[in-house]
Amino acid sequence: MILGGLFFYDYCAFFFVVVVSSLLFVSDYSWFGMVFFSDSYVGVLMLVLSVYMLGLIFCLEREKALVCLGQILIYFCLMFFLSSNFLSLYIFYEASMFPILLMILGYGLQVEKIGASYYLLFYTIVCSFPFIYVVVNLGLFLFSSYCSLFLSWEVVIFLCLCFLVKFPIYFLHLWLPKAHVEAPTVASMVLAGLLLKLGCVGFVRILDSVGYYQGYLLFFVSFLGMVLSSFSCMYQSDVKSLAAYSSVVHMGLYLSMVMSYSLVCKSAGFLVLFSHGLSSSLLFFLIGLFYHYVGSRLIYYFGGMMGSFNFYVYLVLLVLMSNAGIPPYWSFFSEFLAISGLIFSFFLCFLVLGLYLFISFYYSIYLISLVLGGSKDYDFGVFVLGYGFVMVLVMLNIFWLSLFF
Repeated sequence: MILGGLFFYDYCAFFFVVVVSSLLFVSDYSWFGMVFFSDSYVGVLMLVLSVYMLGLIFCLEREKALVCLGQILIYFCLMFFLSSNFLSLYIFYEASMFPILLMILGYGLQVEKIGASYYLLFYTIVCSFPFIYVVVNLGLFLFSSYCSLFLSWEVVIFLCLCFLVKFPIYFLHLWLPKAHVEAPTVASMVLAGLLLKLGCVGFVRILDSVGYYQGYLLFFVSFLGMVLSSFSCMYQSDVKSLAAYSSVVHMGLYLSMVMSYSLVCKSAGFLVLFSHGLSSSLLFFLIGLFYHYVGSRLIYYFGGMMGSFNFYVYLVLLVLMSNAGIPPYWSFFSEFLAISGLIFSFFLCFLVLGLYLFISFYYSIYLISLVLGGSKDYDFGVFVLGYGFVMVLVMLNIFWLSLFF
């Protein structure tokens, strides 16, 4: 009853209470292994993330059509996470593309939104048709999506492509920066915070069917993609494009963790997904706020805000530190567990991981120094302190400590 009243009278308070309750629920292991199937932990984390994204849409967006599209998209994502067979998995996986397309085409501000939509459609169709072809020919529609399938290597690659394009791994990533740059702020937040997780969760469902040699191939591709996309971040002039490539880096790290076949890495990978969903959605929100008041997303104009709007700068610094994996954020502990598990499994990985960490810290520190340095006079108007404060509290929550102590 109290939550119902908060929902109708104060979205911000409702959002905060529901997310805090969800995080307390996550810290209680009494449900472990009994809520869903073998990936109950990632299922609950993704449901909490869905509640988080739904709260952001209610709190921050006033355009009713965008709110409706966001609700439909989150509904498709929830149904995907709850799907147990290949038919429902594929239907909701592909249905999630249409709300994003409508958001980009209907509310994008530049003519390049048409090209971004073509990229999204082309990559999705080309990589999804082999999946549906394999499922139809082998009669797997009603098979459990958790089963182990003994298939030839080319069939396994076809199954993997459908989900790897939504990670996205580096060589299938070109649609993501274009979609982020042309999408409205709410669409970018949902795309980075929740939609990319569909590919990750779907890939985990078919992981038992991936053979030894395909696993090592994907392991190599993930490391290569991490380094190359980190280098790409260094040369971006658009802040939104930089944030998109940063998502590619984190998803490459997640793929390497999954393909290590280590229990520690797989568990830490779920936390990487959750922490990335929290920090990336807040980062795109702050970038969208900056674009709304300044009219540009160029990194050059992103600097020198310390003298004009301190609170905004503090929020940006907190999010950038979370994105870089600095304690006490979720991202630090998840990446610490991931890197420890990877080095324990494959000792030579520390060379690539060291290069990845060095480049990631470089562009994160560059942005932090850019925000703090210089002097520009921007008029940000009235910033909605309540919504920003709630988002930061969720990202900086202390309830995750109960997972370790």
